[in-house]
Amino acid sequence: MNTRLALIIGATGTLGKAITKKLASQNIQLILAARNADELEKLYDQIADISISKPIIITLDLSHGRSIDNQVAIDAHYMGYLQRQSKDISSFQKDEAVLIPDNIKYQSLSGLSNEIKSKLLKVKPKTLGQAIRIDGVTP
Repeated sequence: MNTRLALIIGATGTLGKAITKKLASQNIQLILAARNADELEKLYDQIADISISKPIIITLDLSHGRSIDNQVAIDAHYMGYLQRQSKDISSFQKDEAVLIPDNIKYQSLSGLSNEIKSKLLKVKPKTLGQAIRIDGVTP
């Protein structure tokens, strides 16, 4: 599968936003660059709602003499890490969305060691994410 990719410099400007929204509706993987991190976060939220792939955002100020070639090379180097972090965040959010019933009886669950059952009874996690973060409890 060929992934189409677009880098939009000045993504939070009027023209940049229009281009970003148009490309996002076509499910093109976007890399959004702009000076204002807060505006980039707002744009990210808007695009995440209409696109299958989550955009990559880069706070970038080219007015200080740093060459775009250099910045793009740096960002390309770290893109894999950023994508991994994005997947980790999605996984974390999914785990946090799984609620554990208040009346769960850990002692009756098979497959859990007595140590883990004891820790779960003591902590009483509200979500799967909380349970996973208990020391010694593995998913």
